[in-house]
Amino acid sequence: MPAASPTLKAVSPKATPEEDTQMKVDVEKSKKRRRKEQRRAIQVHKTQLKKKGQTAHLKS
Repeated sequence: MPAASPTLKAVSPKATPEEDTQMKVDVEKSKKRRRKEQRRAIQVHKTQLKKKGQTAHLKS
């Protein structure tokens, strides 16, 4: 069985409860990691603008 990305893999009716739980945990971890990376990128961008002396109204 090819390994699918956990965010794209639907909950299989054949999956055991342990596999089902593990898939849900993996999806949550990937969502949290993505949000964390996005917040970090916004902070870096704001810092770079401050160093240049520019002020911008950015959504945070």
